[in-house]
Amino acid sequence: MKLRIVIFWVAASLCLVALLFAQRQMMLDNVREELDAEAQVQAEILARSLVRTLLDARVETDADIDEFLVRQPVFDFMENRSVLACAVYGKDRLLEAQMRDADGNLAPLDGLASPGMCEWTERLVTDTGEEMGKVWIALDPAPWQARMQKISDKSLWHMVPLSQAGAVAFFVMGLLVLWAGRRKQYVRDQG
Repeated sequence: MKLRIVIFWVAASLCLVALLFAQRQMMLDNVREELDAEAQVQAEILARSLVRTLLDARVETDADIDEFLVRQPVFDFMENRSVLACAVYGKDRLLEAQMRDADGNLAPLDGLASPGMCEWTERLVTDTGEEMGKVWIALDPAPWQARMQKISDKSLWHMVPLSQAGAVAFFVMGLLVLWAGRRKQYVRDQG
């Protein structure tokens, strides 16, 4: 009888630990999705602001969107340190593309392959509905990865509120097992 109680206690404890780790993983997945959505929103807002800047510059100069018109707004836009790369396309070609290198300096963008970066593409459309090109930006993933890592590094005890309740339940189950074993031994000794 005592062996069955101990086996039950161990099995219940293992199930509890498995549930705690599963809950922690679900919480991490939810946080990752929220951070990705937040990054996408920020990328969209930044891309739209660059599109507005380019369209305003086009109206002020009364010129078509070309290399000369987009160069300075792109360099001004890249002063935002959260932007890792930016490219502006005309109707048929790349007009300007810059990226931030490892040292934080600007360099011409060679390719648009960017695994793991939050990207957004926004069309350059005038008030009359004429499409002039598109803007592509990529955000620096480092701040998002750092936030995710900070959350991932939290211990299970601090991250999952159920872990506190699980620890108390584990302690109470242990006391019940010991009490049941002692009581049975007491009854045998008396009888």
